[in-house]
Parts: sequence; structure tokens; C-alpha cells
Amino acid sequence: MPSTLKANAIVTLDDAKIYANLDVTKHEDDVLIETLINCVSSAFDDEAGRQIISSVHTAESLDGPGGELLYLPAWPVTLLSSITESGVALVSGTNFTPYLDRGILAKISSTWSTLRNAIVITYTAGYTNTGSTPTLPDRVRRACLVEVARDFQRHRKSGWGETTRTIEGASITSDPNLFLPDTLQVLRRMKRVLI
Repeated sequence: MPSTLKANAIVTLDDAKIYANLDVTKHEDDVLIETLINCVSSAFDDEAGRQIISSVHTAESLDGPGGELLYLPAWPVTLLSSITESGVALVSGTNFTPYLDRGILAKISSTWSTLRNAIVITYTAGYTNTGSTPTLPDRVRRACLVEVARDFQRHRKSGWGETTRTIEGASITSDPNLFLPDTLQVLRRMKRVLI
């Protein structure tokens, strides 16, 4: 069966199955696990305020921030292909200094426009999670594996929509929080810090 993982998937199906102690050669739960990976990955992006996995941003229009610094919506930037401001091409090192690991462009000897959609930029940003040298921080990968495994086990152990179960006279309520505290700590470190 073809994979249904989205481009922003933080972990692979096999990695999630191995982490959850499942047999990678059995495929009856693959669709569910891929759905969980997609949901957790999208929730991680929402919580971090950016797409974590590398993607190309083509001709993305940004409002001019005024001031010296332009904060790109995604980072770390791995390739800055082109940037224009009010239709004029800008050159790295001449018009701005890039701080690619933080997704910040600092204007040299002037300030950025204040006009809406004045900046058009094409760039690649985010972490890679595949290949010989993945750049995704291990703590993010592990947090995703933990959350996918937790959701999978919760799905297997509860009835549809069940929030409370009574076992041997004791009532157990499922955790309504989307993420574990350790995961939230990891994702807080992925958010933008303004300077």
C-alpha cells in the first residue's frame, strides 16, 4: 500500500512502529499509524509556530516590517534563492546580512519597507529527517515518536470517544492534554525568539 505520510511528517512509519514495539512486517495498523504521524506532525508545526520539516517557499509575499530585521516565517534557512523588495532584487552581503539558522535578514544601511506584500522571497527552510545527514534535532524526533506511540496505545486501549473507564472499581480518566509536558518543553524550544 502506498504511503499516506504528508511532506511535513516528522518520523517514518517504520520508525514509529519500531518505537511502539510493533512488527514492521505486519501492515494492519499502517493507515492508523500514518494518520497519527500526520496529525502529530501538524500539531507540532502549530505548537512551534512554523513548519519543522524542510520545505520550499516559492515567491512567498511578506509584509515589510519596517526596521532593520525581517523575520522569515520558517527557519533554519538552508537555501536563499531570491528576494525582492518593492520589485528590486536584493543581494546578500550588500543589501542585507542573513542569519540563516534563525531565519532573520538584517538590512544593511537602511530599513525594510513598511508596505504590505513588499517583499517576495523564494527559499528553503526547515530540518531534514531523511538521508545520510538528517538535521532534525533528536529531541524533536523522539518527542514525535513518544506522542505517536502514546496516541496509538490510547486508541487501542479505549473505546471510541471514551474518556473514562472503570476497572476493578477504580475510575481512570484519559489525559485531555494534547501533549505530554516533556513534549511541550521540546516544542517551546522550537519557537521564534525575537531579538
